[in-house]
Amino acid sequence: MANNESLGHILRAARQLRSLRSVAQAAEISPAYLSDIENDRRIPADVVIDRLAKVLDLQADLLCAWTGRVGGKAERYLRREPAAVLLVKKIADHNLSDIELTHLSATVDEMRPTTKKKAKR
Repeated sequence: MANNESLGHILRAARQLRSLRSVAQAAEISPAYLSDIENDRRIPADVVIDRLAKVLDLQADLLCAWTGRVGGKAERYLRREPAAVLLVKKIADHNLSDIELTHLSATVDEMRPTTKKKAKR
């Protein structure tokens, strides 16, 4: 996603042909609240982000990131590992591009590949 986009812009684009009222109803929020979110006047609670992600078929983690939040697990990790905070600061200082961040993420994935659970026999 381009750096000039906002959470509201992303939600509005994802909503496309659906009415504000129908999306708000499906996400169990008021149309006025959704309008405020889409116009970047309010930052939604995590539970609202989760609902909107489900309704609009988006990744909740990515929407959460657009609000500047990282989630509870990441927050606990950052408090426990100060070097991780320094890494985030370094990334910001170097103003890494989307491509560079994607490469860095792939490098991290290679360091600790996820393992599939063995099937029970």
